[in-house]
Amino acid sequence: MKLKSVLSWCIALLFLAGVIVYVNLPGGEDQAQHVPSDYSSIPAGSEPGMRCADFTVETADGSVFRLSEHLGKPVVINFWATWCGPCVTELPNFQQLSDTYGSQLSVIALHASLLTDDWLALLSDYDYTIPFALDADGSILTSLGGSMMLPQTAVLDQNGIIVYNKAGSLDYPALEAIIAPLLKK
Repeated sequence: MKLKSVLSWCIALLFLAGVIVYVNLPGGEDQAQHVPSDYSSIPAGSEPGMRCADFTVETADGSVFRLSEHLGKPVVINFWATWCGPCVTELPNFQQLSDTYGSQLSVIALHASLLTDDWLALLSDYDYTIPFALDADGSILTSLGGSMMLPQTAVLDQNGIIVYNKAGSLDYPALEAIIAPLLKK
């Protein structure tokens, strides 16, 4: 009887050791969560886990913002409009995010294509340093699944993969909570 008990324990320990070795081998447990090193093979889209399509816009100060040039660090894209009260109210949160984490991430505010007021005139009343641009034909907002339900914020990881993309206002603590896991330690 005692031999049978010792043998059962030995088999259980061998099985446990085998599981530990398997999980720690290259390609073991991680295989199901493998992300290709060529991120361009991940389909572009609007859902978390998809790649954000590259875009280029001229910013309000005349420079060019090309998404692909900002990869390597997280990117925060805010869609807003002058006619959207919550949009204008949350703009300081994006400026604060940039002021706090500027070297660790990129932030851009894109005005929606439906213009009702002079968006540049509105900006002249503030001291924003984040880049602002016009999504003139609405193609960037559309590529991220948006409509005219604003504000909308998309957050990309350092590889351009969408980790957050939703319409609705965000206060500063909520923004910080979204980007905190993406920041390099």
